[in-house]
Amino acid sequence: MISRKPVWVFLLLATATAQPGAAQVEKVAMRTTGISCGICAGLSEIYFRRLPGVDQVKISLSKEAIMLTYKPGATFDPEGIRKILQPLEVGVTQFQISARGRIEAQGGKQFFQAGKDKFEVL
Repeated sequence: MISRKPVWVFLLLATATAQPGAAQVEKVAMRTTGISCGICAGLSEIYFRRLPGVDQVKISLSKEAIMLTYKPGATFDPEGIRKILQPLEVGVTQFQISARGRIEAQGGKQFFQAGKDKFEVL
C-alpha cells in the first residue's frame, strides 16, 4: 500500500530586485501524489481559487501537478494549501516557489524577504 502522507520539499527560485514594491511570491508549483482523478482536481481548484491572493490555478492530472499564480501584493499561505490538500489525501512531493525579493542578514542568518513573506536561506 502506498502512503499518501504529505511530504513537503521546498525549492525556492528567487530573483533579487531593487524595487521593494515588486517583492513577493509569484508562483507555486507542486508535484503531488493522489491528484490523478477529476473529482480531486475539481475540488482542489475550487478551494484554491478561494485562497486570498490566488490569481490562477492550473492542475495537470497526467503529471499530478498543481500551479498557483498569485496576484500582486498577495501573501503566500502554505498552511492554507495544506488545509486544502490534506482532507483530499493529496500529498506533495515537491514544492517550488518563484519569488522576487531581497536577501537580508539577521541574527547571523540569511533570509530571503519576498514582500510580506520571509524564507531562511540554508
